[in-house]
Amino acid sequence: MVPESDFLGREVVEIPFPEHAPLVAGLKSHDYFGDGSFYLLEAPGHCVGHMLGLARTTPSPNASWILMAGDTAHHPAMLRPSPHVPLPAPLEPLVPAALKGCARDAPFMAPPKPGGSIHHDHDVALATLQVVTALDARDDVWVLLSHDGSMDDDVGGRMRWMPEEANKWKEDGVKEYLRWKFLEKGNSVYRW
Repeated sequence: MVPESDFLGREVVEIPFPEHAPLVAGLKSHDYFGDGSFYLLEAPGHCVGHMLGLARTTPSPNASWILMAGDTAHHPAMLRPSPHVPLPAPLEPLVPAALKGCARDAPFMAPPKPGGSIHHDHDVALATLQVVTALDARDDVWVLLSHDGSMDDDVGGRMRWMPEEANKWKEDGVKEYLRWKFLEKGNSVYRW
């Protein structure tokens, strides 16, 4: 790591991802604290240097994690439904008319086509999206997207906002509660 200064004079540290870096879900990782509690994952498809953060929220042997997926996707409908997390039949009435013809085991929103996106490397961005979609299906990983406004309307009050701890997200059922919020009329991202 080579410290540099940014334009405000603060120290900037470059995170190394050498060829032999340990893989987490197929992505090169950097154990930031050296204790397995927080990993930075290399995901350069969106832009050069784009990373994901993977924070352990409960200890092993039944560890749970929050994946801060950055700009991997800008809407949860790019992750869900999926072959791993098909749309549950009881939620079928929530599907807007514009999506009625969509498969129930494929994301409602397709990623942008090459040339139609701002991705630095379109193919790498799509590969990262596939990894995040697979992680989204795991019971022990809660995926958070940077621009996911669907959680803003947390009427049930289950979201934990800084500086509150989110360590009990799994125990509290937060992921399941929020997973399909984007299909509810009145939700911030309900724009079909």
